Amino acid sequence: DIWRNEAREANNLGFHILKARLEDAALRLMEPDAFRNLDGSIRKLKASWQDWAEQYRNVLYRLLEENSIPCTDVLFRVKHTAGVWSKMQSKELSLEDIHDLFAFRLIVPTEADCYAALGVIHNACKPIISRFKDYIVRPKANGYRSLHTCIIVDGGPIIEVQIRSVTMDRQAERGDAAHWLYKSGTDETDRTPVAMHW
Repeated sequence: DIWRNEAREANNLGFHILKARLEDAALRLMEPDAFRNLDGSIRKLKASWQDWAEQYRNVLYRLLEENSIPCTDVLFRVKHTAGVWSKMQSKELSLEDIHDLFAFRLIVPTEADCYAALGVIHNACKPIISRFKDYIVRPKANGYRSLHTCIIVDGGPIIEVQIRSVTMDRQAERGDAAHWLYKSGTDETDRTPVAMHW
């Protein structure tokens, strides 16, 4: 359970890459066969879709540009192996049922731009409405804010699209969204984040 606590703390403090590495390392040690098989499958899928992902990244850029929505960046990621494994186990899913295996992140200047970009994406692609999550209106417990939607793209896999403002992305990636972690045993007037005590 030590690795789970360490990974949870890394996630809470915004160190998502460290969290992924810790979880992958733990799964590799605890379930070596499962890790090897799943990691191999994910690597093959990543390789087969890599060229498409690079092209579709440009498509998303152009789509926003054509609709006069400023875009700071479009990033692409593949979900880490332990994250996929955990989701498969907890929800009894196959790898083919993991809809956020591939994800694009759109970074736009403002919150209003987030919703404008979402409308453009949903108009251009076929959204899976049941997979839409508005973490701007309802942030996660640690303060994380973003729009998440899954879309079906012609000639590509089902992908997740995350849309954040520059401020939301900074909070999520640099640990600011972890400021819900306060010193234990203090009252409301002394809510100093644990991160500040490091």
